[in-house]
Amino acid sequence: MKKQKTERKIPLYDIKLSVAAIKEVTATVKSGWLNTGPRVAAFEKAICRLTKTRYGAAVGSATVGLQMVLTAINAQPGVEVVTTPNTFVSTVEAIMATGAKPVFADVNPVTLNIDPDEVAHKISTQTVAVMPVDLGGYPSDYDALNEICQAKRTPLIADAAHSIATKYRGRAVSHHTDAAVISFQTTKNLACGEGGIILTPHKEL
Repeated sequence: MKKQKTERKIPLYDIKLSVAAIKEVTATVKSGWLNTGPRVAAFEKAICRLTKTRYGAAVGSATVGLQMVLTAINAQPGVEVVTTPNTFVSTVEAIMATGAKPVFADVNPVTLNIDPDEVAHKISTQTVAVMPVDLGGYPSDYDALNEICQAKRTPLIADAAHSIATKYRGRAVSHHTDAAVISFQTTKNLACGEGGIILTPHKEL
């Protein structure tokens, strides 16, 4: 007699909302502040405390955050941003939205993150930034990337969408970059439905 096959549905993600979180969302809606406001300011401060980063600015999405950072460092048509091909489309969308050209550096076959040796080959006088992605929250090789970027005086901007709790050499990713952008989209480690935050040690940025 053949065994009957049973189907098991595996969800793409499983969101867990605490009673406290639901109360906070309800209180926010009732407050009349549906975009920026006192709770957003408190949230920015909380994330800065968590990551021990000096400056944080909440944004509508991590994609927008990446675009804003690139725009702030003068990404525009005629310049290039070195990044990884092994990422979600938003990384490249943010670059292209500024008019800059994405240049792909291949990945390390073990970590699947951007390979610093490949970055060293792809960086040029046209490069306005290097943008690694911490795939699944696993940190890129920031020591090697910083060495390359500092030698070329090129900003290092992390697509740290998954990296809110990630530490590299005992410190948050934002300590190893000129800016790191975290996502709070529904499938991320800390979900707020949508949104992101730009973290940076630089006041001018």
